[in-house]
Amino acid sequence: MDIFPIRRPPDVTPETLVPDLSDGAEAGLYLALFELVEEGLIITSDETILEVNSAACHLLERTYPELVGQPLCDLFPSEAAFLAARGALFVEGASRGSLTLRMPDGERRHLRCLSAARVRPGVHALVLSPDTAGLSDPVPPRPLGDKVWPRLAAAVRQPVVVTDGAGRIRAANTTAQAQFARDGASLVGRSLDSIDFDASAARELPGPHAGWKVLILTGEAGPSARAPVVVHPADGRHRRAFTALPFPALLCDPESLRVVDANRAAEAAYGLDRTALLATSLSALQVEAAATEGRQHHRHSDGQAFEVDLLAQTIEQAGGQRELLLVHRPIHVPSPVERFGGELFVLNADGVLILDASFRIAAVNPAICRMTQRSRAQLLGQSADSLLAEGAESPFRGEALGSSGRVTVEQPLTLDGDPCAPCAIQVARVGRTTGQADHYLVSVRDLRERETLRRQAMEPDPVDAVTGLPDRQGLGGPYLDLASRSRTARRKLLLLVIDLVGFHRINAQLGEEAANQLLATVGERLAMNAPDEAAVARIGPDSFVVLAGSTSGADDGTAVASALLDAIGAPLPAGPTTVNLDAHIGIAVGPDHGEDLGRLLSSAEQALDAARREGDPVRLYRPTDAVDSLARLSLDAAIRRAPDRGELALHWQPRYSLTDATLIGAEALLRWNHPQLGLLDAEQFVPVALRSGSIDALGRWALSHACEQAAAWHDAYDCKLVVAINVSARELGRSGFADEVLGHVRQYALQPDLLEIELVECARLPESATAMAHLYALQEAGIRLRLDRFGSDGSPMSLLRHLPLSGLKIDPQFVRDLMLTDEGTVLIESILHTARALRLDAVAAGVEHAEQRDQLARLGCQASQGRLHGAPISAEAFGRILAAAYGRA
Repeated sequence: MDIFPIRRPPDVTPETLVPDLSDGAEAGLYLALFELVEEGLIITSDETILEVNSAACHLLERTYPELVGQPLCDLFPSEAAFLAARGALFVEGASRGSLTLRMPDGERRHLRCLSAARVRPGVHALVLSPDTAGLSDPVPPRPLGDKVWPRLAAAVRQPVVVTDGAGRIRAANTTAQAQFARDGASLVGRSLDSIDFDASAARELPGPHAGWKVLILTGEAGPSARAPVVVHPADGRHRRAFTALPFPALLCDPESLRVVDANRAAEAAYGLDRTALLATSLSALQVEAAATEGRQHHRHSDGQAFEVDLLAQTIEQAGGQRELLLVHRPIHVPSPVERFGGELFVLNADGVLILDASFRIAAVNPAICRMTQRSRAQLLGQSADSLLAEGAESPFRGEALGSSGRVTVEQPLTLDGDPCAPCAIQVARVGRTTGQADHYLVSVRDLRERETLRRQAMEPDPVDAVTGLPDRQGLGGPYLDLASRSRTARRKLLLLVIDLVGFHRINAQLGEEAANQLLATVGERLAMNAPDEAAVARIGPDSFVVLAGSTSGADDGTAVASALLDAIGAPLPAGPTTVNLDAHIGIAVGPDHGEDLGRLLSSAEQALDAARREGDPVRLYRPTDAVDSLARLSLDAAIRRAPDRGELALHWQPRYSLTDATLIGAEALLRWNHPQLGLLDAEQFVPVALRSGSIDALGRWALSHACEQAAAWHDAYDCKLVVAINVSARELGRSGFADEVLGHVRQYALQPDLLEIELVECARLPESATAMAHLYALQEAGIRLRLDRFGSDGSPMSLLRHLPLSGLKIDPQFVRDLMLTDEGTVLIESILHTARALRLDAVAAGVEHAEQRDQLARLGCQASQGRLHGAPISAEAFGRILAAAYGRA
C-alpha cells in the first residue's frame, strides 16, 4: 500500500525561485557542458534537488524553477517509492536500474537511471537515459528555444540582473553589484532607472515567468572604458566608505601606479601598515608584471604569494585630479556543481573542446586527445576546422549556429588515422568574461562503433572456424536483433559468458584436433540448451557467450545458467575416451547492467572474474564486481600520464642456464610507482591499459628503456646477456611496430640476437597479417621471438608451426605440477619433445625449488627463471649481480 507524502495546500502559492547569481564566472563553461549532454543530469542531496540540466527538465516535464530547490520525493509517485529508490541508490550503492517517476499530470513514467555517482558526501549525481524507445508512454518531442537561462545567465562574468514583470530587480550577480557599487540587498527591489542601467545596451534572455527578463550588459567594461566616478570629498563620506570597505582597496597614481592610499582590509591582506603601503607601488606588490585588472598574484610581507582578482575604476576629484581605485574582488570558490562539472569535463568519454571567438582551440579534455591521437599541445591554438575531414562543411562558424547559438550535426572528422570518421558534433555559444567575445563549447561523439554495428547487422555474421558459431566480432548482429525485439516486447536481455575450467590442460593432453572437436561439441550443446531465439558465440579459446531475451531478468539468467552447466557437465566424447568439463558463468542483464553490447559484455566478464575468484559456478553481475566508472577512467588517465611523469620503472629477473648454471639473460618486467598506491606490479594495471588502449604508450616506454639498459650493460660488462621484454598481440598489430623495435636497436647499437621479444596472449596472432609481417621482419633482422606462458590459455600446437619462433616459455602452472603428479612430468616431457622437434629452445618459468630445477635439467630443458634464482629487482641491483658474474664494473 503506497504511503503518499504530505503536499502543500493547493491555495498556497509556492515561493518563486530566483537563482543565486553570486557565484561568479567559473561555472559558465561547466554548466554549458551540462547542456551538451544528452542524458538528464540531476545533482541532488539526500532530500533536495540542487541542480538539473535542460534534458532533465524535458524528461521530467517540469521547468527549472519547478525542480531546483524542491524536495526530491516530489518526483516519485509515493513516499514509499521515494524511500525505496533512495535506499537503493544512495545507501546500497546501486548504480543502474529503472526508476518509476511521477509526471506533473499524475501519470507515471519509467526512466532508466544510468548512474548514481557520489559527487561528495551527501551530494549525488543521477543520470537519466534519454533513450525512450522502450517506454510505454514516450516523451513528446523536445520544443525548441532557450529554456535554461537560470544556469547559463547565472554563470557568465558579465554584469547580469534579473527583473520581474514590473521592471524591478530580483537578482544581480557579483559583477553587476561591483559595477553599480551596491550589494545584492540594496539592488533587489529597485527599478532599472534608479541605478542608471542602460537596458538598450544589454542582451536580453527570457526569464522564468511571463514578463521576467535576464539582462546581460555587453561591451567593454575595463577601467579605461568605464567613465570616471566623480567624488566630492567635502563631507568625508567617501573617505569613510573607502576605509570601511570590507575588500582590500588601494588608491594609486594612474601614471606611476604608486600607492597614495590604502584601507584597513589592504593592510591586513598585505601584512603592511598604511605607511609602508604608501611607500610602495602596484608593481612592487605584484609577483610578476601584470595589468591593473583581472586575476594575478601579489606578495605578502612574509614573502608568500596569494591570488587576487583586481577591479580597477578611475576616480576623479572635484578639482580634476584623477586616481585609480583598485579593489580585490572575492576569489570564486567552485561549488559542488562546478566541481562535478570539472570532473565531467575531464572524465567525459566524449571529446570536448572549448573554442575562442575565432574558433581556435583554447582547451581540450583527455578524450579528444585520445580520439585524434594528438597531444594537448598539438591541439591548442589550432583552428577547429583542422579536425574536419577533407571537404566536410564546417559547423564552426557563427552563421552555422544561428540565433539559438547552438547546432548539432553529424560530420566526418579525422580521428586516430581514420581520415573520415563519422561523428556527432554539438556546438554551443557561451558568454564569458566582461569585455570578451563569446567562447564556444564543442562535444564530439565517435559514431564508428554505431556504424560498425549497423554494417554488421546487414552482413553475414563472422564465424569461428572451429565451432561454426559467430565469433566476438560477429556478436554485433545478433545483439542488435535481440535488443530490438526485447525493446518491442518490453523484455530484458540476458548475456551469459561461459568459461571452461582447465581446458588448456585437456588441449595439451589430447592435442589440438581432439580439443577442437570438444569445443565444437560444447558449442552444439550450448545452442541446443539455450532458450528459443537465443544466440550463441565463441569469443575466446575456451569461452562462449549466450544472448537471450528474458521476462524476469536475474531469475531467468540463473535458470538458463543452470541448464547450460548441466549440458557442459555431461560426459563428452574425446577420441577413445570421455572427459567431464566444469565451467564458470557470469551473467549480466540489459539494460540494467549495460545499455550497449560493449558495456553488457564487460559487466558479464566482471561477474565471471568474480565467480572464478570466489569459486562460484554462477555469478550475477553486482556493482561491487566493477571498479567505479569514474575511478577506472581516473586510473586510465593516470596510466597515460605515468611515462611523462617518470613514474614507470623496469625490474629485472635473472635467467640461468640449466646446463652450467651460468647467468644468460634477464627479463624486463614493468612496474609503476603510483603516487598514492606505491609500487604496482604489471598485473595490477596492464589489464586496464589493454582495455583502454594506453598499453601502446606503456609498451613504447618499456621497449625503449629496455634496449637502452641492455646496451649499457653490454658495454659496461662486455657480456652477451640476452634481454627479454613482453609484447602484447595488440602492440604487434600496431602499424610500424617492427620499425620502432629496429630503430631502438640501431639507436643504442644493440646486437639484435641479444634482444628477445616474448609474445603474450597470441592465440589468434596468425589471423593478423600486420602482426605476422612484423614478426617475420624482426626474425629476419636477427631478433629472438619466444612464445610466452605456453599452454596457459589453451595455446594450440599450431602456433609453434605458424609463428617464426626461436623458443618457448613453459607456463609456471606446469612447473608447479612437475613434482606433484606423473601427469605434470608427462606434460612437460611432451612440451620439450615438441620444442626439440621444431628446433626451439625452452625456458621454464616460475621455478621455486631446487628439485624442480634439477628435474627440468634431467628432462632436457635449456634454461629457467623464478624465485629460486631471484625475484625481480631494480636495474641498479641487477648491475651488482652482473658485476659478480662477469668480474668487472
